Amino acid sequence: YIGKIFIMINFKIVKNYCKDDISLIENYNKAISDSNKMWQCHHRRENEIPRKKLIEIGEYFHRPAEELIFLTKSEHNTLHKKDNKNRLGKTCSAEAKRKMSSAKKGKTLSEEAKRKISESLKGNKHTLGKHFSEEAKKKLSEAHKGHHWFNNGIKAVQAKSCPEGFVRGRLKKKSV
Repeated sequence: YIGKIFIMINFKIVKNYCKDDISLIENYNKAISDSNKMWQCHHRRENEIPRKKLIEIGEYFHRPAEELIFLTKSEHNTLHKKDNKNRLGKTCSAEAKRKMSSAKKGKTLSEEAKRKISESLKGNKHTLGKHFSEEAKKKLSEAHKGHHWFNNGIKAVQAKSCPEGFVRGRLKKKSV
């Protein structure tokens, strides 16, 4: 905490990366002022040289601030995509999938765990149990005023004026 602001940065780790004042790292002010997203420190040279190699040659820890940048966790994950298919995470082999499947077989959730999951998902499908403040509700209401549904027989869109080739009205959802 700094004052009443909750900081979403792990300073202990960042101080191991940076030999300078960490406030000199790019995006530091954004990271400090954002209390909603987790921020991570990234080595710019990691884009060219793998982390293991940087550690081997002694150029991973205690680096100058200009070699580092703060990124949100999602930006950092996107930068470090694991496989060639532009997806995050690892692609498991058939054998690994089989082992994971057999490990979960026969296991059931306790009633308390089921109740906790249910409570966390209450609400509509868009908010997943989150409740908007009155101010947020007013902003959403103002943003959507004047919008109407239009469709072209295939897809439906919400807009202030009718797009070319569309007619007013919303398509019915297909039942599954």
